[in-house]
Amino acid sequence: MSDHPVPEVGKSRLDRPIWYALAVVLLLSIGVGAFLYLWATKERPGGESEPVAGRVVRAFPAEQATHRMAITAYGTTRAAEVWTAIAEVNGRVQELHPLFEPGEIFNEEEEGKLLVAIDPTDYELAEKRLAAEVRAKEEQLAEHEQNEENLGAILKLQQRQLDLARSEYERQWEAFQRNAVSESVLEQAQDAYVRAQTAVQQTQNGLALIPVQQELTRAMLDAARAALAQAEQDLKDTRTLVPQPMRCATKSVELRQYVRQGEALGTFFGLDLAEVVAMIEARKMQSLFPEGPDAFERRGPLNLITGPEIQNLLRELRIPVEVRWAVGDMPSVRHGRVARIGSSLDPGTRTVPIIIEVPDPYADVIPGKKPPLVPDVFCEVTIYGDTLSGVYVIPREALRDNRVYVARRNGAVLDIPEGAAARAEEADGEESELLPDAELHFAEVEVVALEEDRAVVRASRAAGAAETLMPGDAIVLTDLFPASKGMPLRVKIRGNPVKARGSIDFPEEVFADWDTADSSAAIPEQEGDSPIFAARRSGQGEGDSPIFAARKLGQSPADSREAAP
Repeated sequence: MSDHPVPEVGKSRLDRPIWYALAVVLLLSIGVGAFLYLWATKERPGGESEPVAGRVVRAFPAEQATHRMAITAYGTTRAAEVWTAIAEVNGRVQELHPLFEPGEIFNEEEEGKLLVAIDPTDYELAEKRLAAEVRAKEEQLAEHEQNEENLGAILKLQQRQLDLARSEYERQWEAFQRNAVSESVLEQAQDAYVRAQTAVQQTQNGLALIPVQQELTRAMLDAARAALAQAEQDLKDTRTLVPQPMRCATKSVELRQYVRQGEALGTFFGLDLAEVVAMIEARKMQSLFPEGPDAFERRGPLNLITGPEIQNLLRELRIPVEVRWAVGDMPSVRHGRVARIGSSLDPGTRTVPIIIEVPDPYADVIPGKKPPLVPDVFCEVTIYGDTLSGVYVIPREALRDNRVYVARRNGAVLDIPEGAAARAEEADGEESELLPDAELHFAEVEVVALEEDRAVVRASRAAGAAETLMPGDAIVLTDLFPASKGMPLRVKIRGNPVKARGSIDFPEEVFADWDTADSSAAIPEQEGDSPIFAARRSGQGEGDSPIFAARKLGQSPADSREAAP
């Protein structure tokens, strides 16, 4: 008999219907639940769907404004005029001005006073010796004139004597033909006649040499006078006067020091003008006059070879500049003007040097509040250009190609509560108004200019523009992606993050010397100088000491290279 149990077949067949029943009940329950859910959520006939909430965006109201174009750059100041005092003669320094020390200022009261004196003893002796030589040559010339007069009188007497000798010789010759006189008597008369001829010839020869001797003496007199003039100039060059108000930069000489001709004694800065060399990208310069200044159209093409047309054009444009710098915690500002444009681009940064003049950098100084604008100060300059009216000034991030996102209601300008933007600004930038039921629109704009943080635009005037920007439009700042026309929005109103620059008043003193100067001789040129970089020497007049050699454009004595490329 086998020990394995026999399976209970009958019992397994009886349990199967129970499991089938449970599965059927479960499926029926799921179906009924799904049916009830669909029935409860289906849209009833004639009913409406729930409104979709719009996306919350930040926006500010568009306002037309008057905007002054401007660019900001940085540069270092320098004096517009720098002189190097050069020793014109050899000698020992005998006297120095008490203010001849680095940093000291020679004001108008010091103008014309002694700056440097070199021992004049040797030059005084040379002047006396040459003056005596000149007098000797003058006396020698007078002697020649007197000799000419004397020889002329002698020649007249000798001519009479020659006539008498000729007559006597002829008489004796006739007597000798008649055998009335001897041959010896005739020879005596002939000898007297020859001696008279010789005397006349010698006197005539002496008179002929006198003009040559006079010319030689005059040439020697001219040379002596030139040497005397040089000696007088050398004696004058031993004393150097303060030519104009200036400030001492460096000092290279001391009392009783021996100096040689051509040796530098010190450098000095002019006080009437300071300059700032600012390196600016060319495209930024173009943005100052985005619509082109009228002066360009009036003048037409410029000829940069035949005249200073660049300077005259800049004078006509009158481009004002604000120069800002800080000494410690003391910020300062002065006003200037664009005077010149550099000759070439910087090869590394592709920027062009703009030379800015600041008149009277040492005027109106208030100790502790308003310092002077001295050389080698790093400063920020704001150059102002054209004034545009009827433009919109918006943040650059609000500009999307040539359009802006605007929030409107039913296609019309959104009704923004009065003062909403101002209240948002008072709340430190927090949006204070939420306007529902708005939709997105794309407004076409014309980009006038781009600045660092703002864009200057006008409403598009293109014929194919679908929608243009309108005053009061809510310009959307929030970046929407994806953005589709008509998408629902809820708008939080805030103030415009950027502001338009209105008309800016500058002191008329900035352009005072331009107004009084003749435009045809705007900036005097020196031979060999570029008309763009002509040196200014307004303070050095005729008769000033030649010890001051003008070095254009504020060139530092320690660096012979131009600050501008």
